[in-house]
Amino acid sequence: MQTDSLANSEWDVVIEGTGLPQSLLALALSHSGKKILHIDRNSYYGGNEASFGLTDAEEWAAKHGGLATADSSFSHAYVNRPQSTGEAQLARPRAYELSLAPQLLYSRSSLLDVVVSSQVHNQLDFQAVGSWFVIDPSTNALAAVPGSREDIFRDDKIDMRAKRSLMKLLRSLNSEDPGEELGTQSGLAFTNHLQQQFGLPPALHSPVLALSMSMYPAQDTTIEYAMPRVIRHLRSVGVHAPGCPALLQRYGGLAEIIQVACRANAVGGGVYVLGTGASNIQPATAHDDKLNIELDNGDHISTRWHVGEGRSDTALEEDQRRVVSKSISIVGSSLSALFRHLAAGAVIPAGAIVMIAGDSDADAPVFIVAHSSDSGECPSGQSILYASVACEQQTGFARLERAIDTLLESLPSDEKGTILWSLKYQQTYTSPQSDVQQNDCMIRLPKLSPDLVLEDGVIENVKAAWKQIVGEGDFDSFMRFEAREDAMDHDEGEDA
Repeated sequence: MQTDSLANSEWDVVIEGTGLPQSLLALALSHSGKKILHIDRNSYYGGNEASFGLTDAEEWAAKHGGLATADSSFSHAYVNRPQSTGEAQLARPRAYELSLAPQLLYSRSSLLDVVVSSQVHNQLDFQAVGSWFVIDPSTNALAAVPGSREDIFRDDKIDMRAKRSLMKLLRSLNSEDPGEELGTQSGLAFTNHLQQQFGLPPALHSPVLALSMSMYPAQDTTIEYAMPRVIRHLRSVGVHAPGCPALLQRYGGLAEIIQVACRANAVGGGVYVLGTGASNIQPATAHDDKLNIELDNGDHISTRWHVGEGRSDTALEEDQRRVVSKSISIVGSSLSALFRHLAAGAVIPAGAIVMIAGDSDADAPVFIVAHSSDSGECPSGQSILYASVACEQQTGFARLERAIDTLLESLPSDEKGTILWSLKYQQTYTSPQSDVQQNDCMIRLPKLSPDLVLEDGVIENVKAAWKQIVGEGDFDSFMRFEAREDAMDHDEGEDA
């Protein structure tokens, strides 16, 4: 629902920004009976988790081509359209849906529980993420990461002694209480632990690190960080699809979940206005418990609660900032070697992960998240490569290009493909808090982390904010709704 004038209107809750945390909060409040205004300074939904067609992506890149600012974590963005010489050509701009946030959802993710209990799962379409790969630095060959006992014994590139070490590791990770036994609170480097505790040779460190999805250099990836993440991977295999541990959301990743959440709030009576934000917020007084807000368009409104996003802290020290260089590449090939059948009769996964280790343990790895056309993000016969490396763009962009070239060269000759279009950009994460911040009637939700997997803390933070707003009540009712008949009617009529 849109409105032309908000002047002098009163609200129970004003939510600013349509990123994933704010949109999930809007969904959580959609059955609360509260009068909700959801605004976004951008002209599109999704914030840092938005998705775009080609034309919109190029406009976004032009806007974020400079340095990062207090209002935006994106910088140094630019688009490259190589001269096309082969049969593969770019399709029309709207044939693509490119995501700024292609985070994985592991099969036991709390977000999946929420979309089911809130009855919005019928409006979403999840696809399996199947194989994990590493590139052998000595040969530049693509190697599948063994994720099960059967995979280990089928792999003829691993000698018997190393297979026994891997089996010992898998048994420990699948034990009843691995945290205490393996010392997950230790700051010891995970690779040292693999070698000392399990006798795992250095050649097999990268495959295990790949399962942790750690963007940190190997020497900085600790047991405390890596172990629970590898366990999460192993224990997620086969939950929703045979052989597959994770899912991706079709048609733009987290952006599609955001659209569905906002649509549900609109059906519940929420009002949406894009292209405006809060320019001035006056705190509540002793005589009035409502905030007075001036919007960018000059309208004045009042609200009991204002929910925004944690602001970037530009005063943070260098070692408190996390900088990630990223690229999105459209490839003129289906790259079918990456999307393998993992079990008889199983679906073909729409996603795959490739890790390319750095030249040394002090270098961050490059991760490539590959999406096939089944993701709904590109036409048939093409694919999308989302690449990330935790370093500044001066070196990061070159590493991303080299990693993608190495991946394409490692594939069979009939699948190599060429880059038809690419977007590179740097994203700086400078918000130090991981918990919800509250100052009287104002709540700030933390931004998403740069991690490649959506962490469960997002849902925990949304629930904490929801509790503050709804006050006393049945907190077990969080995101537990009955299906609405009018929701389907609304879906058929118009998008949020």
